[in-house]
Order: sequence, then C-alpha cells, then structure tokens
Amino acid sequence: MFRPITAVLTIAALIGSSNLAWAAPAAREQKPSDVAALKEKLVTIPAGSTVEVKLLNKQKLKGKLGQLSDQGFEVQTVKNGTVTAEKVAFSEVKSIAQKGKPMGTGTKVALWTLAGFGIFVLVFTVICVASGGCDS
Repeated sequence: MFRPITAVLTIAALIGSSNLAWAAPAAREQKPSDVAALKEKLVTIPAGSTVEVKLLNKQKLKGKLGQLSDQGFEVQTVKNGTVTAEKVAFSEVKSIAQKGKPMGTGTKVALWTLAGFGIFVLVFTVICVASGGCDS
C-alpha cells in the first residue's frame, strides 16, 4: 500500500529538483522599467549623500553619491586612506538606499510633543509633591 505512494513521491521529488537547476537564472538582468525607477530614485538623493548600493552580483558598495550620468553613477569610497570613485552602471544595480537621512518634519514634531508632555508631567509631579499631595 505504501510502495506506490512512496514511488510517486520519490519520482515527484526527483523531477522537482531537476527542474530547479534550469529554472534559476545565473545572472538577473535589469528591466528597462527598473532602470527608469532607479534613475528617478537617484535624482531625489542629493549628491554627496551616503548611500548603500547592492549590485546584482551580490556585492555591496557604501560611500558618497557622486556624479550621475545617463549610463550610471559614481560612488565615492575610501580605500587605504584615498578617495576612489567607482563607476556603477544602472544595469548592474539591484537596489540603492540613502543612509543617515535627516529626520523628517513629522518625526521632529512628534519628538518635541513628547518632550513637552514629559516636561509637563515632571513639573506637575514636582508641584504635587511640594504642596503635600494631589488627592483633591
């Protein structure tokens, strides 16, 4: 009873694992829409900002964003005490992220609001304790 089921499962596993070898591409190519989106994202990042670039070959570059061109951009890195500019083609990039972004306005408002509320509670508590209690 279990032999036919075991045989079918074994055959399915062998067929499934053999299909995985040809199904996985060796190197991923960028689509034109991905390149256009990458260019749009890079335009919003100010030159000189710290960025982390992940390449399709799984290499990571961390440095300052340099010049931008139609074919790619530069990432300025420090190696052995000297600044080097590495040219990166858009077709080689998997993703790019700006690091060390300044806080947004909403975040600043939230932090100042919380700080103000904390000061209010602290002052209220000090007044309550100094007056002999707040049981009213």
